[in-house]
Amino acid sequence: MSIVYIHYGSNYYDPERFKIIKNDFLSVKPQGGMWCSPENARYGWKEWCEYQDYHTEKLEHSFRFTLASHANILQINNKGDLTRLPKLNFPVVNGKDFLALTKPWIFLDFEKLLTEGIDAIQVNMSNDTATRFDEKLCNVLGCWDCDSVLIMNKDVVLSLKS
Repeated sequence: MSIVYIHYGSNYYDPERFKIIKNDFLSVKPQGGMWCSPENARYGWKEWCEYQDYHTEKLEHSFRFTLASHANILQINNKGDLTRLPKLNFPVVNGKDFLALTKPWIFLDFEKLLTEGIDAIQVNMSNDTATRFDEKLCNVLGCWDCDSVLIMNKDVVLSLKS
């Protein structure tokens, strides 16, 4: 059975609005793609928004979808899952090492992951069993706050009828 995902903020999927993934050197998240959560996530986007009282008006609009059976979904459940993934390299500017200033954040190279055939990245915050804060996904991935999926390839999205 296919996993059903939900995207908030729009009532339908429009592939024309999908923007190509681009690394953002000022953020742990890329520009582009499409964000969603598994519909049955323990702590998905809807729950996070309600808990934080963040843009709850946008929760009124959503659409559900699945991914093509051939979609290559990278599952991240803990900090250890990040060790083998490509990272961004930052230059030292004026004697300052940007990565040293942003520790413990990990900056993934999303463009490289896409060229390696990764269609989506699913971060399962609810599965993270780390007990030390410096080892927790919510700390090392910065602004990835809930069980979420970043769709990087628009061609794997299969719309569901409402």
